[in-house]
Amino acid sequence: MKTDTPEIKKMIRKLNIKTQSFFCDHNKFDKKFNSFEADLGKVFLCEEMNAINSFYETITSVMRSIMNCDRENKSAYGQFEFINVNRIEHINRKILAVNNKLIELEATYKDLKCHKCESMVREYEITLRTINQMREEHAEELEMAEQLRAEEDNVIAEDTYNINKFMMRHYPSMNRIPLRDICDKYKEVFNIKKTLKEMSEELTKYGWKVTNSKNIFYANRN
Repeated sequence: MKTDTPEIKKMIRKLNIKTQSFFCDHNKFDKKFNSFEADLGKVFLCEEMNAINSFYETITSVMRSIMNCDRENKSAYGQFEFINVNRIEHINRKILAVNNKLIELEATYKDLKCHKCESMVREYEITLRTINQMREEHAEELEMAEQLRAEEDNVIAEDTYNINKFMMRHYPSMNRIPLRDICDKYKEVFNIKKTLKEMSEELTKYGWKVTNSKNIFYANRN
């Protein structure tokens, strides 16, 4: 972004270099993943899974027959002969067997992930969040600075500005400020050059005391 600070740009360049040069050899993980896919396929083709699928097909067929009986206003009592307690218990055992196989499979391949890649992804996401936060903070600073300039320009244009507001805004806590610094800051903010004498007279009118120490003039807050 055009408004990015040098610090943000440096962080982005560093992240780009790190991500573009990143390399990770996944041959070992590819082999494990292929084995995982093969073992998972065996689970879904096992005898227990075939029995479960067959039972689901039976239920679907029974439900379809019941709906047909309802449409024809016939009794559906005989449709339940294929679904009894013994068969349901048998299928429950098959489901538990499949679940156990899946649990064993998960335990066998629990490390099927690349920690190096995960670490890189985490670093990328953290850096990106930091950059976005810095951009938001910088945007707020620019907005506040723009508002401040607009306020100061309006005050000058309306001829209601006084040096006391300027001092409170730019030197809120300092009690002894070099007069030359005040003149320089005034020139920077308003593009108006004031001599030490003019600035001294202006400050004095608003209760400031100007002193001289070793040929250096200071504005002192009373």
